[in-house]
Amino acid sequence: MQKAFVELTMEYRLASKTVKNEFGELESRFVIVDGDNLIVDDAKGYGYPSQEKADKAMWFKFGGGSQNIRASETFWRNNNTFRAELRDVLMRNKSDAQHLAEYATRRARALQIAGFTTDLLKGL
Repeated sequence: MQKAFVELTMEYRLASKTVKNEFGELESRFVIVDGDNLIVDDAKGYGYPSQEKADKAMWFKFGGGSQNIRASETFWRNNNTFRAELRDVLMRNKSDAQHLAEYATRRARALQIAGFTTDLLKGL
């Protein structure tokens, strides 16, 4: 017997709402809503203070952010010497992101470090 799986994909977006702060002043806050405009995350009723913070929360909660962070932590824990080398290069040379990514990619190939991607540099 073969089981059929239905893949559910939800679309989330940000919506703005106006709330009164503790001083009674009106301010704009952001919440995450689904495709039916139902609030799925409102930062415990307060709303997010900026669009940037709401975007980050949406990425973390619904975009695989928590899994990405755990994968990054595991990678760097298993490759601590490589991490120390890259941090040293970053501190000594004040490399910009593009140069660091190129250097790290070359070094990972030379050291035969499996699973390295430039996205992991965010967890340095």
